[in-house]
Amino acid sequence: MNDHRGRDLSDSLDRIGRTDRLTGDRDLDIPSASAVLAGLPQKGDDHLMPIGPGLPANGAQTGNDRGPAQAPKAFISYAHDSADHKDAVLALAELLTRKGIDVILDQWADPVRKDWGSWALGHIMNSDFVIIVASLDYQRVGDGLIATTNNPGAQSEVVVIRDQLHHDRPAWTRKLLPVVLPGHSIGEIPLFLQPFSADHYVISELTDAGIDDLLRTLTGQPSRVRPPLGAVPDLPPLPSTLPPSAFARAAEPAVSAPHWSVLPEPIAVTWRATLLDDRWGAQRAAMVELHIVPDGGDPLPAGRLRRVGTTLASLGRGHGLFADTDGVTPRSDQTAVVATTDGLAGSGVAVLRSGQCSAWLPLPKAKIGYVLDADDVAGRVTGLLALLAELDIPHPPYVVPTIGIEPATSVWEGSIGDTNRTSVQMSLHQRDQIRLPADERLRWDDVVGHPDVVAEELTIRLLEVFRNGNR
Repeated sequence: MNDHRGRDLSDSLDRIGRTDRLTGDRDLDIPSASAVLAGLPQKGDDHLMPIGPGLPANGAQTGNDRGPAQAPKAFISYAHDSADHKDAVLALAELLTRKGIDVILDQWADPVRKDWGSWALGHIMNSDFVIIVASLDYQRVGDGLIATTNNPGAQSEVVVIRDQLHHDRPAWTRKLLPVVLPGHSIGEIPLFLQPFSADHYVISELTDAGIDDLLRTLTGQPSRVRPPLGAVPDLPPLPSTLPPSAFARAAEPAVSAPHWSVLPEPIAVTWRATLLDDRWGAQRAAMVELHIVPDGGDPLPAGRLRRVGTTLASLGRGHGLFADTDGVTPRSDQTAVVATTDGLAGSGVAVLRSGQCSAWLPLPKAKIGYVLDADDVAGRVTGLLALLAELDIPHPPYVVPTIGIEPATSVWEGSIGDTNRTSVQMSLHQRDQIRLPADERLRWDDVVGHPDVVAEELTIRLLEVFRNGNR
């Protein structure tokens, strides 16, 4: 939506004569603001109200029982990132219109003075679908990463869309269609639209073939149709080929544990102190840091690294690494880093151009120092592994996980239930830092599929080093 939009949609502009952008017909109705907000049918017979969010208006049917074709109405919500982006959105709108979709686009609006906020509100509420075009600016607006004074048009549309989704999530989940145009990524979809757990539409090219999935959703025409349900056959049992003692073993599900293999020599790791340029050891909190280092593979392209960097703050908030009230400081050059404003003592997540991905957070603070609780550490590392698994970056088949604590001089082993103790036992030989060597690899699929098992293994090794080093 235009960020300079003005509006004067009042009852005085109802039934103003204009030319329809698609058909050339005259004397189309503009709904009044009060009628839009009240959700009442508009004047005239050519714009009947939809029967529900995500369903075609005017009584059209969808799916296998589809009746006479009706033109679904789709409003396009997007941010004006650049002239090229506006042109790409226009090309999408033209493709859909030629395929029978009644597209509402700000670039096609009539040249009369109007209140753009009310104009968008009316079309969002009265369209069958809202196509949301992913981009960096739209993602920043949707995730609250820019000031509310920036991108005012997109801001006003996002407010309405978010509010309606909260009011009736099932209906508006069907109605809202996130679209990723060529040159963009899933990470540019705002998190409130569930980019990783709900449908989205990646358009690889602006052609008829490229919009096929989106067009099928807009018109309710599936690409595969289930055949009629047949009768259940009568299947006699087969004779057993196992001895009775084998049944108990056969019933037990097979669980494949991650397989670790030792490397000929450790591989290089960029630790947190280097990532934050902490050459003087200024950090105050004892931090648990986790690193996943690729065993092979190509460097990330600079553009891909930059796009991933824009998603780190939202991803961290979604996994509880950063609280909603935490300020974060993003940085991106050869490394994309987002850390709390007090970066040397707070949580953070990073992606290096080498493909290494890292995350860290502080140990629980006690009255004296910081407590190292095995169960607590394993839980924290499991959460960090789940966060890193959602990064939109390629991974080689094998990776090398490692873990560390720094500084470790004020860390003691105990239970998080004992944080109020006024006396603890610490070694005089307490180490300043504990770092596991990156010398054992496992499959990336095992990290994604068994984060709790991988976290437990890393925690056990960390405690062994901590105990042996403090004797």
